[in-house]
Amino acid sequence: VGGERASVLAGLGRAQLEYGAAAGAARSLDRALELEPALAEAWTLRARARRAQGDRRGAIGDLERALEVDPANDATRLERARYLVEAGELDAAERAYADLLERRPDWGAAHLARSLLDLARGDRQRALADCALAIERGEPVRGRLTRALILEQVGDRAGAIAELETAHAAAEPGSRDRELVERHLAELRGR
Repeated sequence: VGGERASVLAGLGRAQLEYGAAAGAARSLDRALELEPALAEAWTLRARARRAQGDRRGAIGDLERALEVDPANDATRLERARYLVEAGELDAAERAYADLLERRPDWGAAHLARSLLDLARGDRQRALADCALAIERGEPVRGRLTRALILEQVGDRAGAIAELETAHAAAEPGSRDRELVERHLAELRGR
């Protein structure tokens, strides 16, 4: 009964997060974890609620607990690495990405996420290389969008527009990614 109730509370927490009620989600997830501390999904969801409330350190700790419960969950590993970058813990993030990419070298989303660490470290060349790997390994739209943003930062407006045009052609009509590409392309062309 406790595990079943914990799952229901975790579902409630997920819904609260989707509707922007992070504080309510955190309370629901606290109760779920009191009932079932081995519920990895509840740890991950509570991490998102904490992050939404500005508690990055607490969010990272919750993701670490989720990984203790489910050490094979690479999506949680990726989320933890992203949070480490946001928290400014760049050395820890570097180790987290190295571990993740050793486990999953062909995961485009991990290369794309690591490009943000590269940028935080000021290494635009490695960021561009990670974007190229992301494009090659399954993230053609977001990889090109990120490349375009980097190229724009270094003053290569024509290169940024070319990347965005290629991303636009690859993006699903009506998708959020396509909307982002279209908006940024319009901004660049308008300058």
